[in-house]
Amino acid sequence: MMIMIKRIMILKIVLFSILLGLAFSRYFIVGPAQIKVLNVVPCAEYHNQTMQFMLKGHMYNKSTQLLDGFLGIPDDLDKSVTMYMKASRVDKHKTQVNSFVINDSEACTSLNKYVGDLWLNIQTQIGMEPGFCPIKKGNYSVKNLVLDLSKLNVQMILEGVFKTRIIFKNQTKPIYCGDFTIELSPKND
Repeated sequence: MMIMIKRIMILKIVLFSILLGLAFSRYFIVGPAQIKVLNVVPCAEYHNQTMQFMLKGHMYNKSTQLLDGFLGIPDDLDKSVTMYMKASRVDKHKTQVNSFVINDSEACTSLNKYVGDLWLNIQTQIGMEPGFCPIKKGNYSVKNLVLDLSKLNVQMILEGVFKTRIIFKNQTKPIYCGDFTIELSPKND
């Protein structure tokens, strides 16, 4: 009798786990994912930003986007530079504000910590010294960059279209602010 009760409880737990997984599956990607950069614009309310960033994408095939970009850093990004990022997921009829927020006191360390091997890969492709903090001042450019999300530190990410604001500040003064629209989806190869 006890064995039968234990089997029923295990069955209930398994069914509950499957239902919970199905409920979250429309929001999360577990496994290979792709990112598509839809739009990048400077924040309208911040003028005379000292850090310059431009990014344009073009499709290589149906599931792979290549990026061309430029990054101009007038001063080293040292421990005095902070990073703030707020992503809001956009559904057809509403926006889920603050789906993902990072507010970190050291921008360089944050990029290494949250983006991980993907950030190191990007640094290598644009001519920076990978993993080194502070990030040295200079002009960096890239052509046909592939964002390989399998190198991202986070193994499970939200799926959908996101409006994301990224701000880098030197003490209290913004040196860069950009509004990004990106789409995250399962990778289809």
